[in-house]
Amino acid sequence: MSVKDGILAEGSPIYHGEPRPVDGAATDENLRTALMLSRSCQGWTGAAIDYVSLKWWGFNQDTEGGDGILARGSVEVVDWLKAEIGRLGWVFRLKAPVAAVELVEGEEEEEISVKISTRWVEDIPEVMHAEQTSNFHAPYTLLTLPLGVLKYAPPTFTPPLSIRHEQAIQRLGMGLLDKIVLVYEKVWWADTQSSSAMINILMPLEDDPTRLLGPTCGRISDHGTAKGAFPPRTPEWLEQNPQALMVFDLHAQCGIPALCVFVAGEFGDVAETCTDAQTTAWVTGVVQQWLGGPINKSNDEGSNVMTEIGAVPRMVEVLRTAWRKDEHAFGSYAYIPVGNDNEGPSTSPLDQVELTRTMRDRCFGRENIRSSTSMRACMMLGRVG
Repeated sequence: MSVKDGILAEGSPIYHGEPRPVDGAATDENLRTALMLSRSCQGWTGAAIDYVSLKWWGFNQDTEGGDGILARGSVEVVDWLKAEIGRLGWVFRLKAPVAAVELVEGEEEEEISVKISTRWVEDIPEVMHAEQTSNFHAPYTLLTLPLGVLKYAPPTFTPPLSIRHEQAIQRLGMGLLDKIVLVYEKVWWADTQSSSAMINILMPLEDDPTRLLGPTCGRISDHGTAKGAFPPRTPEWLEQNPQALMVFDLHAQCGIPALCVFVAGEFGDVAETCTDAQTTAWVTGVVQQWLGGPINKSNDEGSNVMTEIGAVPRMVEVLRTAWRKDEHAFGSYAYIPVGNDNEGPSTSPLDQVELTRTMRDRCFGRENIRSSTSMRACMMLGRVG
């Protein structure tokens, strides 16, 4: 059973004590709103709610302590690690993805070591894009290969990964959460109705239900989707299943004059097939239509006046992620998909635990499973490459 099945099941709180609609159609305005909000949860799961297992939803607990935000971004952590590596005399090499991992046997058990082979392409004037390789030997190694890489472009492991490990990789789902960041010179929305919350929930319009599903309204383009992408929906399904769109106020979070739009799951896959121009046009239009609103401004006499609706200043730049197309990631969220008991063991948190096991206590891999089973969806924290 999926999360969607649970939300729509008889007796669900979504119906407020009323009987479930016979045909499953939402006729009540509050029910339609609740359904649109619940579909937008793929911003948290990385996959549509009809793909995510209900059985394991909520089995876990969040990590202890309050929430925190890195005010100047995660790059500070990377910069600190890079500085520490340099201070210790080690090597910090970029664009060198792992090609092979090999356990090298010694005469004694304690003499086992790990050999990591990497490859990268170097631009040499005389030789166009010459491929270079390097081998590293160490008693231990820590790999942060994302689950998407292990599923769709894994390195060679010697000896091979265990059957149970391979099955866990294939059973777990690799979802997607992309972000589109709109950067402005200053915070123009500080005096608008959209400034009351850190998270703005945009609801689709009845006469344009697919407007918030992306630049192509959720419809797949002629270019096709990347490896690992979710199957596209039909136009009829898109019309009948509108969903809300989440927009984060980065100024409220960390003082940056920017808005961040979440484009997740299947709609993130579709959006990655669109050009930067298409994406910018779509997100600009959405912000103008939903968040522009009347803006309070002071005139020369000191009194407040209202500007026209949609008076949104020009953006400084638009930044976007594309984790599915990234060959060093193939997605950004791991999740537990709906199982099928007729096809053998279904996915469970034990698969997440399996991916934390070591190879002969020498090769440690977190493989995109953050804090093992402590999170509902597991974010991609790092990658080799």
